[in-house]
Amino acid sequence: MGHQEKQGWQRLLRRSLTRRQFLRAGALGTAALAGSAYLACGEESVPSTPAVGAPGAETPWLGGLLRFALSDVQGRFDAHRFPTFTVQTFNSFFVSRLLKHISGPDDPNTEELDLPPSEWYRPVPDLAKSYEVVDQLTYIFTLQDNATWHPVPPVNGRPVTPDDVVKAWEYYKSARPDRGVNLAAIDSITVAGPRQVRVKLSRPFGPLLVMLASPSDFWIYPPEATNNPDLLNTTLIGSGPFILRSYQQGVMAKAEKNPNWWATDDRGNRLPYVDGFEAYVIPDKNNEISQFSAGRLETMTVPAELIDVFRRQNPQAIITKNIANLLTIIFFPPAAYEANQPPFNDPRVRQAVSLAIDREALIQLASGGKGGKKHNLLNAGFIWYVDPEGPEMGELGQFFRRDVQRARQLLAAAGYPDGFDTELHYTANAYVTAVPYYNPMAEALPAMLREAGIRARLVNHDYQSEWINPQGGIFFGGLRSGMAFALETPVPHPWNQFTNQFTDNPRNHSRIRDPEILRLIEQLGQETDFDRGRALALEIQRINARNMYYIPLVGPYGFGARQPYTRAYAAPTSYGIGSESTPYFQIDTSRQRL
Repeated sequence: MGHQEKQGWQRLLRRSLTRRQFLRAGALGTAALAGSAYLACGEESVPSTPAVGAPGAETPWLGGLLRFALSDVQGRFDAHRFPTFTVQTFNSFFVSRLLKHISGPDDPNTEELDLPPSEWYRPVPDLAKSYEVVDQLTYIFTLQDNATWHPVPPVNGRPVTPDDVVKAWEYYKSARPDRGVNLAAIDSITVAGPRQVRVKLSRPFGPLLVMLASPSDFWIYPPEATNNPDLLNTTLIGSGPFILRSYQQGVMAKAEKNPNWWATDDRGNRLPYVDGFEAYVIPDKNNEISQFSAGRLETMTVPAELIDVFRRQNPQAIITKNIANLLTIIFFPPAAYEANQPPFNDPRVRQAVSLAIDREALIQLASGGKGGKKHNLLNAGFIWYVDPEGPEMGELGQFFRRDVQRARQLLAAAGYPDGFDTELHYTANAYVTAVPYYNPMAEALPAMLREAGIRARLVNHDYQSEWINPQGGIFFGGLRSGMAFALETPVPHPWNQFTNQFTDNPRNHSRIRDPEILRLIEQLGQETDFDRGRALALEIQRINARNMYYIPLVGPYGFGARQPYTRAYAAPTSYGIGSESTPYFQIDTSRQRL
């Protein structure tokens, strides 16, 4: 689909297209965000072309060693058994998915993301080069002709087979703590031919293609790895663009390009362009900036509060700016809803918490004065975003503006004229490098709440052992009392976000069961029209604002930087950078300092 289609799926669906013409317009295109239920069945599919080739019209630069900082995965490589953002990001360099999300050339002369919003999270080929819609419940995916596993033992570069995908699917369902609820509509994946797999649904599922592209779910490991836990826990073997050569926990990882990866650019150059990469664990951002300034890193993220200093030290650096597809929220314990436990069982108390928060101050704090936006239940870095104070939210926008006096009135009406004592739970050791504004925001919240009479004591939790523990951790619904300040990870479709927050999904932190929201989520999961889907998502956000089940906070502008001797591809925030953008990174090795 061309960039002129900025209104999304509906314009495309209104055209008078045959099925073959539709597929040529973008079988894995923007319309796939909603699904393909409008398509007739029985004709051969036409593959969609992913974003490949050199940024611009230049002859690509080949070779070089890409160096950057990466959050430590703490020796946990299995993205199914340990579905955290660090593990998923690390997997993206080495392991394939059936589909991935599109990226696009980054213009060095502009700071804004150059990929138009109409293209965000568009599924494009990864291990699957094309797909065919047989009917509303049946999809046939054709694998890349020359897909092979990495040329390392025990797979030794053998071809990737449809049976490998079937076995990877069975492992995914058994290994995930949530048993793969995001893809629960898939009834089965079976072999359909020498290079094909059949995906059979138990019900129509609009977001199927987007969810298969999501780096939060179905990774395709070889059966030699999934049958050998020791192997899967000590290295990463896949069919992706890079081959892992060494890993030192808390120090660094080294990788080289996969010489047999299937992707090439339009000149016939095999991707990735670089020869390999070194990823360093650098917890201190000032140290990371020093390493970049010394020419020892090619790219990095820069905290907003340090961007002015960074610019002065690196005047030639190429800067990019965007608001990440990340949601900062406050949520409440399940007992508030399941056992009617005070004080947070009362929506007036939850509204008071929201009114006590100075979102404008949080934006300035988190962005170092560079600005940002207030989140709704869908965050400000997402194509579906609705301004929480805009006309579509109406009078409910009042709950996103600070009003301490109104907060105190609501608390008094709820039976707390003198306020109350509580806890504010957070994790201080997870996002220091990846999301540097999280900790300062957490530390600023108690003072804001205290002005309204909510005396919240900060309680810190270790990320690995408590925060994301599927059995008892806070992030998976284990909060016993108080409130929690959390970070929601990138999602490609609002159905995914709301399913996490309101259904039986383990990521429903508060075990909220609102019947009207559940009805709307079910409709959204089957909707194939962009405007109707957006209306459903808006209504869910209005219900949340009225009840403040989750309290959305803010998204500051963030900054990325790369050296002037590089060319790059970029996309909205995703954990799939290893296959979505890194293969297209280029280095002018004549200017690189090693």
